[in-house]
Amino acid sequence: MKNFGLLFTVLITLVFPVLPLTAQEIDEEELFSPPRLFPLAQILYAADHEAGEAQIWRPDWPLELPPDAFRFKPEEIRRVTIEGEGVSFSFQYGPEGAPRGRIEEFPFMLDNGIVQVRLVYRGALISELLVESGEASWALEILEYEDSFPSVVRATPGDAWYFISLSRGGNQIIETWYDDVGEALGAYGYSLVTIGSKTGIRSVWDYSSIQGLREYHYDSRGLITGDSGSGGLYGVLYYRDDLPRYWERRPREDHFPESGWAGNFYLQWDEQNVLLRIRGEDLQPEDGYVDYRYEYTLDERGNWIERRETRMISGGTGMGLLFPSAGTVFRRELEYRETE
Repeated sequence: MKNFGLLFTVLITLVFPVLPLTAQEIDEEELFSPPRLFPLAQILYAADHEAGEAQIWRPDWPLELPPDAFRFKPEEIRRVTIEGEGVSFSFQYGPEGAPRGRIEEFPFMLDNGIVQVRLVYRGALISELLVESGEASWALEILEYEDSFPSVVRATPGDAWYFISLSRGGNQIIETWYDDVGEALGAYGYSLVTIGSKTGIRSVWDYSSIQGLREYHYDSRGLITGDSGSGGLYGVLYYRDDLPRYWERRPREDHFPESGWAGNFYLQWDEQNVLLRIRGEDLQPEDGYVDYRYEYTLDERGNWIERRETRMISGGTGMGLLFPSAGTVFRRELEYRETE
């Protein structure tokens, strides 16, 4: 009967149109646009399985943002905030005395836009979430758990209430969204994969979308090496530990129209794992060759707190000459743990 209920929910979702979860239309052409109906289980898995393993960066991460923005030693640093280009994101571990590796804030690439996630705990379990993107935000309260995994969640964007049912069994998760009178709005299906001691999401199916399938590929360490779906195709080869070395990007044209950066890119790191250069071929005809170089300001402990970008621009002379032009500037604020 339980499986029949899940099947019925999926059929309802396929037959009837999905109602918008916000009264305000979402502009999908904005670089950091918030989603309407979003896959909550991806955020829950990131909080529990990915973000704590230095996997905030993903292959669909925007090219403008530093891929090492949140790389640090957790035993030394508790909180990192990065700001620049009109965006601000934070990562934060729990305070002293909290369970090791517990995360309270982190950015997450969700449906082709970055959201800021904030978590509140009751004991060892998450009790509340706040998902923010620009001026839009969702407050979520976990009402019930089943086998240490959320099963019933109440959510609000501030003007209405919605309920989310999650059912996990074997290597699958079914997530269904309802309005406040119990009408199904949409559903997601997830398949899971286990790599060593880690569990990751292998695929996500959005039952409310014709092109709703998104698949992830992992290496033997559990790092995401490929991402394919309606948002585009992305692939990465890693250098040393988890540093992206070769990056292939094929975003869908109507996502990130001003900075799609479809192409093949090579990332050069120094012996201290600091990014020095990104170069490659941008497939957009007006851009062509890409060569970005970086300089840093370090704090007293040797961690970078400002990154300045220089873009080498073609002079248009036909002689292959490149001229430097100022690019983006990002600043990091680091909060260190107290040491005796």
